Amino acid sequence: MKKQGLIWITGFFASGKTTVARKVEYGLKQKGYNVIALDGDELRNIFSDRWGYDRKSREEKNKE
Repeated sequence: MKKQGLIWITGFFASGKTTVARKVEYGLKQKGYNVIALDGDELRNIFSDRWGYDRKSREEKNKE
């Protein structure tokens, strides 16, 4: 049976979350783990026409 897990990195903006996440992702991949990394800023770039940072935009995003 394969082990599964989730690592959730939170913190203030510009605190280095993406940098830490990329290092963790790299380290896990080097050990042979299958890794999926989801970065909020990258997702916002993909859906930039729909999602903003204001409260209304976040609430609309979470309804989907």
